[in-house]
Amino acid sequence: MIIGNISRAVRLLCLSAGIVLVLFVFSSQTKAAMDDAGAITGVVSAFYDKYLKLDWTDEFEFEPWLQQQPEVDAALVEKIKNLFEEAEREVGFLEYDPILMAQDIPEGMEYATPVIDGARAELIAYTLWGEDSKAAIRVLLMKREDAWRIVDIDSAD
Repeated sequence: MIIGNISRAVRLLCLSAGIVLVLFVFSSQTKAAMDDAGAITGVVSAFYDKYLKLDWTDEFEFEPWLQQQPEVDAALVEKIKNLFEEAEREVGFLEYDPILMAQDIPEGMEYATPVIDGARAELIAYTLWGEDSKAAIRVLLMKREDAWRIVDIDSAD
């Protein structure tokens, strides 16, 4: 009887320890996901904050500026460069901004909570155009060398 009670107590103790371990791992993963979500939103908002303040004078060179942005991956630089080259060949100029997916500068930006899948993430950024008018931009990110980088920007509409 005493051995049976001790055996049950040991099993209960092991079960309790297992539950505590699972809760600890889950809370650690949840905290890491929340940290990543904040970092991802920070990367995207930092990039768009700088982008919206650019001075597009004749002397300004966009490609070198884009290459210097720590939030941007080389894949996005190459995509934007190719879009500009294609536009120059076909129509002489780009009729929309491939970063904003628009022709004009919005009044502001809003950001949805990112969806994270390992080292990949997607965030929807909204360009604000006045009273209840906004357009969605899909921003894809990859975690490279322990930092999130924007690898693609596309329309989410």
